[in-house]
Amino acid sequence: MKILILAYNTKDFLSCAHLVNQYRAHSDRNEIHISCFQESANLAKLIPYVKQVHVVDRKKIQTFKSRQIYSDAHALNLFWNALTPMRSEVWDEIYTYSCDQFTALIASFLNTKKIKGVSFNPNKSLHASSTMAMLKLISQNNASTIHAHDLDTQINSLPFTKGSHLNIDREFINLANENFKIIRKKLAHTKTEVKFVGIQFVGDDGQLAIEEHELISLVDSLYKSDSYYPILLIQGDAEEKEVINLINKSFNNQIITINADLYVAGAVLKNLDLVICANQSYLQLADLCETSSLCVHPNTSFYQNGSSLINSLTAVRRTEEANIGPSLYATIEYYFENTKITRSELDLYLTAQDELGIIYRPLYSQNARRDIEYFLSRQVAAKVFAQTEIFHAVGHEKEMSRYITEQKEPMTTILRTLLSTIRSFINAKNSTRNTHEFLIGMDKLFNFSNEKNLCSSVVHYFKARIENAPYGNSEENHRYVEKCLFELKNNLQTISQILVSTSERIHRSANPAANTKSELSL
Repeated sequence: MKILILAYNTKDFLSCAHLVNQYRAHSDRNEIHISCFQESANLAKLIPYVKQVHVVDRKKIQTFKSRQIYSDAHALNLFWNALTPMRSEVWDEIYTYSCDQFTALIASFLNTKKIKGVSFNPNKSLHASSTMAMLKLISQNNASTIHAHDLDTQINSLPFTKGSHLNIDREFINLANENFKIIRKKLAHTKTEVKFVGIQFVGDDGQLAIEEHELISLVDSLYKSDSYYPILLIQGDAEEKEVINLINKSFNNQIITINADLYVAGAVLKNLDLVICANQSYLQLADLCETSSLCVHPNTSFYQNGSSLINSLTAVRRTEEANIGPSLYATIEYYFENTKITRSELDLYLTAQDELGIIYRPLYSQNARRDIEYFLSRQVAAKVFAQTEIFHAVGHEKEMSRYITEQKEPMTTILRTLLSTIRSFINAKNSTRNTHEFLIGMDKLFNFSNEKNLCSSVVHYFKARIENAPYGNSEENHRYVEKCLFELKNNLQTISQILVSTSERIHRSANPAANTKSELSL
């Protein structure tokens, strides 16, 4: 098969290597092409089994569009020319990896027998090829508790395959291997069985994710230990170099710094025992190199695109003020020595796997509410969207009971609004005077998708389906809306059942004696 993967998300671009491996593992006869923006073109060379990379130079197009001396037609012509090589082919399958409106538009321009992901239908509405494709589409603006790799696996109906092999230049690999041998030999006099810990400290926004004083604290602990040695990783930015100069002054130029862009950084990562990173692309590269990572996150967005490597670690800052240097070192000791973490300024999570795919289990967390929301949301996603059941013992029974009680009010409000909307919808069939009441009800339901509660994911899914109704015929759309309304009702009832069963589990665990007595009486 001739397959085209449309991957225009620059931050998560490298992860599409896993998708390429899925296609390759399914059949080595698959001819795989990738289309990406110019910024990702160099990284695309790292991905194996790709026959051709089709590049769209969006910065050039934007430049011509923004300058008044050129007409918009010139920019449009450049864009059209970039698509021409792809339009001249007939594709057996197109996969919209980016899963957004722009990618759907490109896919709809091209000649293909099948589109997996999202596209525009003849009625100019967005069409998702599956439930998981719709979830990936809405997760662009509404963070999902299902990992992106697991969504792709479900969309593609192929087993997840690690993209562990990269097209790294053999010269870079040999050079990195030789240099690390030399470093290890020099350290043999003072450190036995040294573990190399890489530190990449700049986030996706170009700002320091690990501050200078935190870096100095961490580097000092690693440098003085008998078991570890720090390796600073930079990509040559001016701010990075300033930080490196400061650290070098503190350690008399004894700390090794490696300046390498992402295209060659894989050769370095393969020689590290652990990499601390704050950049999404570095994290994905570490996964592809099968190098364990400790990723520092400012928020909880990692649920959808964190490390997919089992037993890797994720650290979430609890406050901006606290020095996380000692906490990072304690986490490193836990990873290598299995020492107990008694205190940390970070909430720590371990990458694991359940029936739904990649999951992040709390290792040390003081945010019980966030963990409860995450695990209950996964239960909802598994039952509603994947038709499977999962349960995780989260602990925090009191907080869990409180959270469940809090969910009853918004759920009741949404359900009442939904039932009222269904009634007005049925009445609108007989009289157009009831249409206004129905539209008001739909608007209220749509607004619930912006709220933060356990029901928001199914309401958001309902909203996305309604906004992208697939039919041009009013009668067909009428039946479609009715179907969506009753599906939302069923999904809300499913969430209610999950909350009830979770409450019963909490009650049984809190009253084991009563539970045993009840079982004996049966």
